[in-house]
Amino acid sequence: LTKRWIDRIADAGIDTLGIHPEGGKLSVDSLNRLLALLETKEYRELIEKQAVRIVQPDICHCGGIFEGRKIATMAELYFGSLAPHNPLGPISLASCLQLDACTPNFLAQEHPGNLDKSDLGVGYINEPFVIKNGYIDVPTKPGLGVELDEKALADKIYDGKWTTPRQYHEDGSVADW
Repeated sequence: LTKRWIDRIADAGIDTLGIHPEGGKLSVDSLNRLLALLETKEYRELIEKQAVRIVQPDICHCGGIFEGRKIATMAELYFGSLAPHNPLGPISLASCLQLDACTPNFLAQEHPGNLDKSDLGVGYINEPFVIKNGYIDVPTKPGLGVELDEKALADKIYDGKWTTPRQYHEDGSVADW
């Protein structure tokens, strides 16, 4: 990534930049804008150099809630914020919400926004999440706070075949998941 490319992204109003863990390394000195960091374990160096202000660990890939909390704490030391990345489903969302609730520098929670609301647990958990005025209540039941809807899951048993989810906007255009 070049400084000019990063400047163009920031000038376009984009404040989130995904960095693939196996992808090319960034020159931290070239990041002079407030950028978010997705799915990489290179948090420490970038946070210490204040090259990132919003960390977005994927709780399902970074090592869980506890590791996500460590990453959030590192960011907090440098006045950064946490906005967990959540491209998965309701169990991942439940995990993120537990992290969000105990993190003083929490900023926002991402979720896929599926039209069928499966990302909120419809067809997967007994009490799906509900977005009210832009917020989701933190589950209060034991564990992650959700119970699987075993009857609804009976027809969703994994057969070993998986394809990348495809999402579409209401107008039929392709949506990134």
